[in-house]
Amino acid sequence: MRSIDVIIGEIGVNNHPIIFFDTCSLLDIIRTPVRGTFRSPHADAISTIVAKAEEGLANIFLAQQVKTELDENRGGILADAENGIAAVDEQIDNFLKLMAAYGADVSAFSVRLGSLGFEAVAQGRLSELLATSEVVMQPATAVDLAWGRVGSSIAPARPGKQSMKDCVVIESYFAALDDLRKSGFTGGAHFLSSNTTDYCAAGTKVIHPELEADFQRLGLAFYHDVAAMRYAIWP
Repeated sequence: MRSIDVIIGEIGVNNHPIIFFDTCSLLDIIRTPVRGTFRSPHADAISTIVAKAEEGLANIFLAQQVKTELDENRGGILADAENGIAAVDEQIDNFLKLMAAYGADVSAFSVRLGSLGFEAVAQGRLSELLATSEVVMQPATAVDLAWGRVGSSIAPARPGKQSMKDCVVIESYFAALDDLRKSGFTGGAHFLSSNTTDYCAAGTKVIHPELEADFQRLGLAFYHDVAAMRYAIWP
């Protein structure tokens, strides 16, 4: 983990796309596939992003707060995935037993989803993404600016919600991109968050009006869908 100033000084600034991940979009990679919201185009997009980063054609940055939240939640998300897949296997097993009781030949259906090792495969891809990422040290201004958002209920803060962590994340990314722009970065910058409740206008998947000015000022694009982001960056 390094400050953005150190990163700029040591590796310089290239104009390959920058991608900022929110915690939820990293956890989506390993969430139970039973939910049905993260599908094969999304997995393909993650694979493309990892490959581009490994080739040096993309810059992935993670806020310090994002890495902390990921470490805190990864184990529970993987356990949920294991339990969800086991529940589907149980449903399939019950269905096959029912069909057999009615006289159907179910001997050809022997594969159990749990045996495919989703947790290991998904965690492996997440680890590959993390290996190509740069964790950016939280800037000194992030907490105060985040408190300002929370106190005034400015997105991503919402009344009645513990929004401090979300606000620290976005302020960290704003600060990092501001420094990168001042250092000469003119390429595309992209923020991915599947948390449309806090980042989008009510009932939409469009960036919240309270965030729009900062996104425009910094030339930062918002995406809630990783597949859409991938094709916007690499058509």
